[in-house]
Amino acid sequence: FKTGEKIVAECIPHLRNIKVDLISAPSLEDLNKWVPQFTTAAWGDKPATGKNYEYLKDKAVDLTFEGKMLPTVLEGINLVFCVSGIDLTDATHLIRHRTLSFSAQALGDRDMRKDRFLMKESMIPKYEDKIQKVYRECLELYAEMLDSGEVSSFDARSILPRGMETYYYVRGNIKDILNFIDLRLDRHIHPQSDNVIAMYMYRELCKIYPQLKGRFDLYRPDKFYAKVATSDVGHNIFPPNELTKGLIKGQMAPCTHSKHRDEFPGADTYLQIVDEVQEDIYGN
Repeated sequence: FKTGEKIVAECIPHLRNIKVDLISAPSLEDLNKWVPQFTTAAWGDKPATGKNYEYLKDKAVDLTFEGKMLPTVLEGINLVFCVSGIDLTDATHLIRHRTLSFSAQALGDRDMRKDRFLMKESMIPKYEDKIQKVYRECLELYAEMLDSGEVSSFDARSILPRGMETYYYVRGNIKDILNFIDLRLDRHIHPQSDNVIAMYMYRELCKIYPQLKGRFDLYRPDKFYAKVATSDVGHNIFPPNELTKGLIKGQMAPCTHSKHRDEFPGADTYLQIVDEVQEDIYGN
C-alpha cells in the first residue's frame, strides 16, 4: 500500500493512450478441428470424416465468417481482450454489454494517488492547465484523507474524477464481439474513444482471422442514427456528418450541439487513428 507517498497528477491525451490486445483466441487450425463438423451437421448423413472432412477444412471456416453457415458456430469461438488506457466512462460503456464478461482493475482497495488522468482531445487546446490544477487538488485531498487513517480507501476514491486511467479484460464469443464492434463504430451516438476501442478490436481480429476483412467499413454512414434522427421521442446529440446526412428522411429532431462530434477541437487525432486502422486492415 502506498500510504504516505507523494502524488504524481500526470495528465495525458486520451485517444493515443488506448490499447487493445487480443490475448486469447483459437487459431484457424483449432477451428478446423470442429467447425466443419459443427456447421454441416444439419444436412449430413453422418459426421464429417475422412475425405469429406478434408474437403470442408478451411472452407467451412471461411463460409462461417462470411455469414454463409449456421451462425451458432460463432458462439463457440471464445475471445479474451485486454483493453487498457481507457477512463472510467469508457469502462461503463464496456460493461453495458451484458453478453460479455469482464475482469476489472481494482479501485477501492488500491492507493490511486499515482494514477494518470486522461484528457479528452477537445479539452487540451484551451483547458489543459486548468485540468492539471483541478486534478492535482483532487489527488491531494484524496491522499490527505487516506493518510489520515480516518477515511477508508473505498470512501476516499469517491472524490476522484471519472477521467482516471484504468484497464479491463473482456471475454466474449466472436458473435457478441462482432455485435459490440458494429454498435460501437457509430460516430453519432458514441464518444470517439468507443469508436477507437471497436476499431482496435476489429484490427486484432483481422490479424488472426483475415476472413473478417471487409465486414466493417470504418468510413461507413451510421444507419441506426439515420433511422432514429427524426424520432419525436428523444433528441440527437450531434447533427449528421456528411456520410450519414443523405440517409435521413424527414424532419430532424433537435440536436444538443450545433456541430458534429468530429468537428470539435482535437478531432484530427481521432481522424488520423481511423485512417491508420483502415490502412492496417485494408492497406488503402
